[in-house]
Amino acid sequence: MGRLSDMRGKIKRYENVQMKITGIDPGLSGAWCTVDFYNKRVIGATFGTFPKFKRRVGQTERSEYRLQGMLDVLKFPDSEVIYLEHVWAFPMDTPMTAFKFGKGLGIIETCLVANGYGDYKTVPPITWEGIMHLGITKGLTPKTRSAYRVSEIFPELLEETKKDGVIDAFLIAVYGYFKESGVIIR
Repeated sequence: MGRLSDMRGKIKRYENVQMKITGIDPGLSGAWCTVDFYNKRVIGATFGTFPKFKRRVGQTERSEYRLQGMLDVLKFPDSEVIYLEHVWAFPMDTPMTAFKFGKGLGIIETCLVANGYGDYKTVPPITWEGIMHLGITKGLTPKTRSAYRVSEIFPELLEETKKDGVIDAFLIAVYGYFKESGVIIR
C-alpha cells in the first residue's frame, strides 16, 4: 500500500467540495485508490492492489484472489462514496477467462456489500475515460492517456507507482468527485 499526503496537485473545473472518494479498478491486476479532495485540490491519495496467491493447476500456476485479504483490503471507513468500474468480459475472451473475470468482479462486489458499502456506484470505462481523457491526443493508448492525465492532476502518484490499476482507480475516483460535486450531469 502506498500513501501520499498533503500533495498539491490541482484539478481544474470543479466545485469547492471536500470529501474522500474511492475508485476501484477490478481485475487481478486492478487496484483501489482513495483520493482526498479539499479546497479545489487533490491533497492526498491512499492506494493498493488486491491480495493474490498462486495456485498450481496441473502444470500451470494461476493467480487467484486471497478472499480474506480482499475482505480486509476493501474497507474504506473515511470514504463518502465508492465508485467501481462497471466492466465485463470481452467477446474474444475464452469462456474460462470470462468466467474468471466475472468471478473476480463478484468477489469485489460481495466484499463491498459485506463491509457495508452496498450503495457503491458503478461507472463504465467509456464514461469515466471519456471525461478524464478530454483534450488528450486520441492516437495514444487509453493507459498512456490515463498516465498523462494523472501527471497533470497529481504527478506525485506517478512518482510512487506506475501500475495501470492504481492510475485507473485514481481517475475513477476523480471522475466520482466531478460527478458528486455536480460538474458532470451524465
